Amino acid sequence: MEDRSPAGVIIEMANCTDPAQEAAFNDWYEKTYIPKMVGTGALYSGIRFKNCAPNRPEYPRRVPEAMFTTIYETDWPDQRKAYETMKRRWDEWKRAGQLHPALQVTFQTMFWRRPEPGQGHVSEKPINGISLVMIRGDKDFTRWAEHTHIRYIARGMPKGFTMITRYENALSQTEGPLWLHLYELDSEDPDTDVRHMVDPVRKMLGDNTPAFKEWAQHPSLEIWYVNTFKRVSPVGHIRPMQKSPY
Repeated sequence: MEDRSPAGVIIEMANCTDPAQEAAFNDWYEKTYIPKMVGTGALYSGIRFKNCAPNRPEYPRRVPEAMFTTIYETDWPDQRKAYETMKRRWDEWKRAGQLHPALQVTFQTMFWRRPEPGQGHVSEKPINGISLVMIRGDKDFTRWAEHTHIRYIARGMPKGFTMITRYENALSQTEGPLWLHLYELDSEDPDTDVRHMVDPVRKMLGDNTPAFKEWAQHPSLEIWYVNTFKRVSPVGHIRPMQKSPY
């Protein structure tokens, strides 16, 4: 993310179950929880984002909706080992009652960064929003995603968009979303910019043309989750990288 190239990312989606505790929950999450997660040694940063449009009706959803998403980055070459190291500590905290009572984690898994380079451009501004796309597809899907769908988005340079990076599930090839497409934005209104992402692509390919239809949909595309989030973590909260013992 930003100008870093992590070996993998943990996507953690969560809710605060008690509105009366939300201020205290947010303070705990930023000042205690994220540092504890990074302190496991398996991760080197954590940035939290807030859902711009919960329960949006445009897309199907197989991953439960959540108000917050945190992206944790690792430089460990064995991403599964990094996840297991973190999860061991997380389970210990839960047993010891060290997690906030209003914390509800709805989704948590590790994705490894695929070998093909990300597309787009690096921005001098910090990341301020993300479009989170979790999906499955057949063997031809990667070709379509890389050379058709993401390619034309990057060429169109939609307002606010910076890097687009593909990740693959590091924990399971058969359960849950197989791929993560992570779109980074540096704009003040990431949700509006994501909603207008299609405009420059339509300008290049034409409206309702065969090329546009091919860009918009792969026959095997299976959507698990799509939504836009805006950053709530303070800028600059990147912790020092931890050297992998593996």
